Amino acid sequence: MKPFCASTGLSAHSRMTRSSGIAVLACLPFALWAQGGDKELRANADALFAKGEYAAAFQPYQTLVGNNQQDFDLNFRTGVSLCTAGPKRMRRSST
Repeated sequence: MKPFCASTGLSAHSRMTRSSGIAVLACLPFALWAQGGDKELRANADALFAKGEYAAAFQPYQTLVGNNQQDFDLNFRTGVSLCTAGPKRMRRSST
């Protein structure tokens, strides 16, 4: 038999489940907001890449690749940005 609290009318398991659910729902907007930031950063980096401003696009792409290493297009664009930015940019990013 589960412990029962007379004041709330719930068992300990029900209270724990409710608390966990509330915590997850409270954190959900922050997780969704963080993903929206990546979309905005990706849009800005893609715009710079399309204009041919590869050196300026490198830093946002590098940040995005750190968050999502499985995106092949993102890896390609990061590599192109790094290679076309020149040796000066390559030396700075390796330190």
